[in-house]
Amino acid sequence: WDLRREPFEGVEKVFVYGSYNSGIVSPGNYKIKMNIGDKEYQNNFLLEPDPNFNFKPSEYLEQEELLVSIEKNIRNLNMTVTKARNIKMQLENDIKKMDNKKELSDLIKMAKKITFKIDEWEQKLIQPKQKTFQDVINFNNKLNAEFVYLHEYLNSLDPQVTSGAKERFKDLDYKFNMSMRTFETDILGSIDKYNIEYERRKIPAIILK
Repeated sequence: WDLRREPFEGVEKVFVYGSYNSGIVSPGNYKIKMNIGDKEYQNNFLLEPDPNFNFKPSEYLEQEELLVSIEKNIRNLNMTVTKARNIKMQLENDIKKMDNKKELSDLIKMAKKITFKIDEWEQKLIQPKQKTFQDVINFNNKLNAEFVYLHEYLNSLDPQVTSGAKERFKDLDYKFNMSMRTFETDILGSIDKYNIEYERRKIPAIILK
């Protein structure tokens, strides 16, 4: 065990300069479980702090709490972007299927407007133009990369969380919550209206996985 929580899942074909490894857990009591054949073995163990340092348990816990909050946001962000891309792909397939039919022009226009909304929304969260670490110089980071950078900064052997790191998280967390609200109300709200109209015309609806 590398003393870390579960790693993140990224967005397909999106490069991020940094690691998707989660944070190292704080010192404390843990339980190990092992399955061998049809038998299960359990035991408890104590993960002790690095003896070269003399930090307080509360400092380790504060560090872990902030790291977990960042990890949760990164996971939700990447998952939502993947979901939005899936919706966009289905919309683009629908547009092709409707084949510029005049009687469906309003529906085609609605689908194109939603795909534009998704593109505009996604551009604030990820930077698809970055393919290698050298591209970071040419194309500025977006919200997911900013979270990853802050996570790596905090995930150190020194658990003391600076006031600057706390303020930075508040700023990024606010932008994240606003983006998720936009997705829920504007994009998914538009999809609901689109699906109603699609169903009325006996065309298969967009599937939200």
